[in-house]
Amino acid sequence: MMKKIAFFALLMLPLLAGAQDEKQLKKLAKQGDREAACRLGRLYRYGEEYKKAAKYFEMSATPQADYELAALYLNGDYGKGTDEDLARGIALMRRSAQAGNRDGRYWLAHCYERGLGVEGKEDSAFILYSQLAAEGDSMALLQTAIALDLARGTAPDTARALTLYRQAGDRGVSNGYAFLAEFYSNGQHVPQNYDSAFALLQRAYALGGNNTFAAAALAAAYLNGIGTAPDTAAALPLLIHAAQGGHPWATGKLGDYYNYGYAGIQPNADTALMHYHAASQLDDPHGDYMIGAWLYAQGEYDRALGFINAAAANGDFDAMLLYCRALLVGNGIEADPEAAYDMVRQLAPAIESGEAYCLLGQLHYSGLGCQEDYRQARLFLDTAASMGNTLAMQFLGDLYVRGHGVPQDTLEAVRQYERAVAAGDVAAMKSLAASHLQGRVAPLDPKRAAELYQLAADRGDLEALCRLGLCYEEGTGVILNSRRAFNLYNEAAERGSAYGMFLVAMCYVDGVYVQPDIEQAFQWFLRAAEAGHLQSCYNVGVMYATGEGVKKSKKEAKRWLTLAADNGHPDAAERLKQL
Repeated sequence: MMKKIAFFALLMLPLLAGAQDEKQLKKLAKQGDREAACRLGRLYRYGEEYKKAAKYFEMSATPQADYELAALYLNGDYGKGTDEDLARGIALMRRSAQAGNRDGRYWLAHCYERGLGVEGKEDSAFILYSQLAAEGDSMALLQTAIALDLARGTAPDTARALTLYRQAGDRGVSNGYAFLAEFYSNGQHVPQNYDSAFALLQRAYALGGNNTFAAAALAAAYLNGIGTAPDTAAALPLLIHAAQGGHPWATGKLGDYYNYGYAGIQPNADTALMHYHAASQLDDPHGDYMIGAWLYAQGEYDRALGFINAAAANGDFDAMLLYCRALLVGNGIEADPEAAYDMVRQLAPAIESGEAYCLLGQLHYSGLGCQEDYRQARLFLDTAASMGNTLAMQFLGDLYVRGHGVPQDTLEAVRQYERAVAAGDVAAMKSLAASHLQGRVAPLDPKRAAELYQLAADRGDLEALCRLGLCYEEGTGVILNSRRAFNLYNEAAERGSAYGMFLVAMCYVDGVYVQPDIEQAFQWFLRAAEAGHLQSCYNVGVMYATGEGVKKSKKEAKRWLTLAADNGHPDAAERLKQL
């Protein structure tokens, strides 16, 4: 059976509508008017009556009708999808091309280039594209430029390709400007100029039409700061446009927006996974990796490895590294720490984030898969930190706290933690803030702790928002402000923080900024408990047991206290005995 070929007619013909038009065309076709027969075939093709369309295209037998009928065969709209139908479609396309039909010539070249139904003949494709380009065909200009650029069926000629890319763009072909922009961005055969690259991408996108690639490339420019300031918000509508056009990278990147909450988007794991699955269906390795990473985090190692291996096979370095992590400990695969260590060492230079070097440092620290060696651990962590890896910076701080492989030095430890903070690491901000509050490792400095919680809260971290609220409630490092504390708790709660819900409940218990209201407190404890907050589960159980803030219910008390006990609350089991 033949493989169905994606084949698209280029003509944008006016629709023929109405019974009168159909009746008149049939009359003319019956009288031998071949053009009328072709038009009638198009009318039926637009109406998806492919059998009737084929009948009239065959009756017409003009070069244009041959092209139209070939398209029906090659799209699988007519016939049975057999190899014979494929051969019939190619023969018709060839006949249309030999008669000089422009569409037939273009798509015959496309078939030659891709080996679709005919033996791949890139040189024949190049000749046809070149002829059409010389006649002013804008799409053929682009295809000729690509052939010269990539040496498909002809000797490479980058200078000529650049000229043709620009000409194609000037004639309204979006990808002409978009492909030219890549040369300026990479500095290939032209002086590197990010401003020119960005301007070309803007022109490419503004042309409209089939500009999916331009939309994705312009989005990448905004995300990476190529010729413009980094701007995730400006990239978002471009990614949506490109994803709707089926662009794999854009679809996966859109998943990141919902996963990480970029550009003010409310994080939504379900929506993120939907986009990652769509990207995976388009063979985007990032989509495969993100699905695999999510499944891995859920402990579904066997399912995860299927996606991880698919991403790794397509060159995704993050997926390769996650596979190594699975191999280290035997998650979904037989453990082989030594083999995993060797793989990580090979991967390390290719992973720009420094994550592989950081992992090597951790492995030498623990002796997993290699010899325990604190000095070697520090060297790998230093390398990772120099690449901007914030986790490595925090591990280096830990080494200085413990004096492992380095002299014990809490000042240097704090300097390393501050490096991670300066690099924007939220976990480091919260950890260092806690240290400043306790005077543990970092000097006691409540003001700095509050500043760090504010930094983390500004980056959307809900725990930090709650911790900042506690600083305002207690006057720790900031001027005491119960109103500000309550508002911060409420903001965190409304954004889904179970801890924030618990703290709002406590405000109603203790009368922090609001009047004490035990019934309101119960409602907030219940919300927090339903969101998984352990102490709130216990509190709800106790309140049902005593009837405080809610109608007394032994059954509900037992349910919530059992849930608290099963999850490790230290007092829940004893309270259950008292029911």
